[in-house]
Amino acid sequence: MSTPIRLNQPKNHSIRLLQLLPGDPESQLECHLIDVFLKTSPPYEVLSYTSDSPATDSILIDDQPTPISLNLALALRSLRVDITKPTIKRQKDPEAHVKWAQPVATVVKKKTPLTKRYGPRMLWVDTLCLDPTSETPAPELTKAVHAKATSVIAWLGAGDVSAAIAAMDFVHFRFLPDVKELEQAMQDQGREDVWAALRRVFESPWWAQGGFMKELAKGKAVVMRFGEREVDRKKILKFATWYGKQDEGGEGCGEEGFGEIVKSYREHQEAG
Repeated sequence: MSTPIRLNQPKNHSIRLLQLLPGDPESQLECHLIDVFLKTSPPYEVLSYTSDSPATDSILIDDQPTPISLNLALALRSLRVDITKPTIKRQKDPEAHVKWAQPVATVVKKKTPLTKRYGPRMLWVDTLCLDPTSETPAPELTKAVHAKATSVIAWLGAGDVSAAIAAMDFVHFRFLPDVKELEQAMQDQGREDVWAALRRVFESPWWAQGGFMKELAKGKAVVMRFGEREVDRKKILKFATWYGKQDEGGEGCGEEGFGEIVKSYREHQEAG
């Protein structure tokens, strides 16, 4: 039985949280929208994403269809994977099934993971949780919500970035490799799509709002999420710094145009 949306919501120090429900990857997104007092709210995560795309997808909020952007839908579907218990019926091939079904523990330092068990996931998503009738100004409420959150999930986008993660790990753990060494190492691993995967990471529109998010998420665990993989932000920055030194001559290295993409990313980081 679904919980109806309460129209007469408490105004003083109250927020709305999105309770994301488990479900198959292809099934309709479903959730509950609940009212809680910020001071006594249950643990929740803030989902940070870019919302410049039109509302071409939808989610059921307490059984009511609500339009959302494709990017938000992709983010929620990705996060739903963590909380959905696998079944034999959903299994297509054993290895692939086990891979997508594993819950991802969002542990940073000594923080308690919120997604170790299957079941609903509590989130705060600005476009769905901000109440336009609230007496508290949106910027003030947003700041308070981020301050109370257990962690911030930065949604970079969808797609397979395993090759990019492998490349960043190679640079992170090797002592000053050059681009040719990186390319050879990736070829040896059978990763021919490394530059395309790196482009997907560094071209994410999320970086443009990175400065804003840094300010809101001070002292918080920030989880960088791309598809069903989590990406270490420090490794991303280290890779960008390393690549910048490789490309200092301005002649370009690796894939054509990649240097400008990395430069744009670094400018967004410095601006923050």
